Amino acid sequence: MPIQKLVDEKFFDSWSPESAYILGLLMSDGTLTTNPRGSQYVEFLSTDRELVDLIRSLLNSNHKISLKRRSPSEPGKPAYRIQIGNKYMLSRLSKMGLSRKSAMPRIPKRYYRDFIRGFFDGDGCVMFSNFFRTQRQKRQDYFQVIFISRYRQFLQQLWTILIKEAYLKGGSIHNGTRCYRLSFCQRDGLKLFDFFYKDLDKRLRLSRKYKTFRRGARHFGAVV
Repeated sequence: MPIQKLVDEKFFDSWSPESAYILGLLMSDGTLTTNPRGSQYVEFLSTDRELVDLIRSLLNSNHKISLKRRSPSEPGKPAYRIQIGNKYMLSRLSKMGLSRKSAMPRIPKRYYRDFIRGFFDGDGCVMFSNFFRTQRQKRQDYFQVIFISRYRQFLQQLWTILIKEAYLKGGSIHNGTRCYRLSFCQRDGLKLFDFFYKDLDKRLRLSRKYKTFRRGARHFGAVV
């Protein structure tokens, strides 16, 4: 007898740090898909098992997490996938902007940082290193935070919010091979560390990115 698939279909009916964070994750690595039989699903695919487990846990779901291995022509880490089929939830997510992804969804201001951190954990990166430059005969720091999206409009709107809410001063958008990149360097990166992680529920963050952020912040004397 098939196991009944469970999920909290009303999870996105009200705003909370959890719903905003998960929406951010889905805006980065989630899709609304239709299979050949016409059934609709929200799918989340990530190389970070931690994020897939968190989505399943917060949505009170018992849906299977599967492993998608890369083909020889598609190098990279294997990815973990969860597919959830629930018409009510899919309708809510579509209205919230998941079917478009080209623009920021309408989110209450108090949940901006949770949504943006979720998007960053899915489609962002933080890089920190302290290396020796032979030509200048001295050590040099490198600290950069990057958000990635196929849509320039989305990143432009995100940038505007971060300037206002996280008090950033710089930043730049560059056109990559298949996507756009919104980048911030040292001073703004440290402000983002504070914006993302101060007084945060530790569940709502990706451990490996937080650790890199924290290592850079400690190096520059900023601690959360």
